[in-house]
Amino acid sequence: MLLVACSSSLEKAAEPAPDGAVMDEVAQQVVGAAVPGFMARIDDGGGVERTALGVADRETDRTIQAADQFQIGSIAKAFMATLCLQLVDEGKVDLDASLAEYLPGVVPNGKKITVRMLLNHTSGLFDYIDDDKFWASWERIRSGSGPRTSCLRWRSRMGPISSPGRAGANRTPATS
Repeated sequence: MLLVACSSSLEKAAEPAPDGAVMDEVAQQVVGAAVPGFMARIDDGGGVERTALGVADRETDRTIQAADQFQIGSIAKAFMATLCLQLVDEGKVDLDASLAEYLPGVVPNGKKITVRMLLNHTSGLFDYIDDDKFWASWERIRSGSGPRTSCLRWRSRMGPISSPGRAGANRTPATS
């Protein structure tokens, strides 16, 4: 599956948003290059265009739908980092500011953790991915049979794994 990201800006792009025919042509080219499925959603602030082609599940051969939802896994970190760096570029976020400046009282040890540390994986925050109890809870949340628990709250209960700023302190920033 190919995932396409666009700017987070709410301003309209200088170029008009692709119409359905252009998006369908792109989908055909991608699937024609041996990718099992393609879906895209473009929201230019004035309208939404969607397209999908191919299969969502190769085991069942279920056709992908434009309204399907899926987990993007660890690539979410790259998207969140990109959005954060766009905010840095716009002067709305300071890489060397503490997390407590943006999320007062929310992140454990947030006064000592900078945005930069979060993005370069040196925050020292507990990595919930390594915790089997978290995944059991996550499966209950996904199935709708359990209460929603944020990853941040889960990390807060576990405490830090190291001092902020230490290289290799964690591999997953709190943005995931």
